[in-house]
Amino acid sequence: TVSYDYELIFALGSFIGISDKDAILRLIEDVELYGMDAISSGIILGWVTEAYEKGLISEEVLGTKVAFGAVEGYRTVLRNLVRQPNQFYRDLARGLAYAVKIYGGADFAAVLGGNEMPGYHTGYGSVVGFTVAARHSHLDNAGYSYDQSNVGPVDIEKLTDYLIEEEQIRCALNSLVVCLFARKVYDLETTARALDAAGIPMTVEDLEALGRRIFILKLQIRQSMGFDLRQMTIPKRFFETPTLNGKLDRATADRIMERYLEKVEQLVVNPAN
Repeated sequence: TVSYDYELIFALGSFIGISDKDAILRLIEDVELYGMDAISSGIILGWVTEAYEKGLISEEVLGTKVAFGAVEGYRTVLRNLVRQPNQFYRDLARGLAYAVKIYGGADFAAVLGGNEMPGYHTGYGSVVGFTVAARHSHLDNAGYSYDQSNVGPVDIEKLTDYLIEEEQIRCALNSLVVCLFARKVYDLETTARALDAAGIPMTVEDLEALGRRIFILKLQIRQSMGFDLRQMTIPKRFFETPTLNGKLDRATADRIMERYLEKVEQLVVNPAN
């Protein structure tokens, strides 16, 4: 039995041109048996295919031919990612962000913040949200959800406030091990009541303060370890591919990033505000 969900079907199906359900399930099973991450695996396969088509890597290096929609070539690549028969696969096994520094193809690598992207390309909220998030995950600040609810021209102030406030709330929920599939159920009021019922008296204000403290700690840890959001770049492909809100503009994305940085830097300096 092979389990599946949206992200697996995206990464190991539509992203690499596969629509046959049996082929998708074979890839999912391979990834599960190898103990690999399904999203990263699918995004890597997509990059490998385009890099092969553009002549950046050869059949000899890959050990197989690859083409969008051709499952057997992909199964060979996945197997080689685990076995790592040559330097190319050893480099690729370190992640796509690392591999493109050596082999090129950064413009079409679906990577944000060093992570292979999840299955959401909805607008500035998703692209900037993945990039700035503490774990570079769509689960950190739900920027994609903002895009889905705010179709049309982007409001930079509104979006940056949302990304910061939502991540703080999720920091509190994650610390309580709340499954984010239930995030619409566990708003802060409900969460406070649930904690009180379990003998842990906390108010909504307490939870907000907890989330803010955790968020600031994450920012401080990253800063102390030399991480600099200003060094993050968004690949060209994200501006070429239409979103729910049409094609994105790099200059606008840069302005959103800069405004976000201004606000979080102020938050670290003045956490009470």
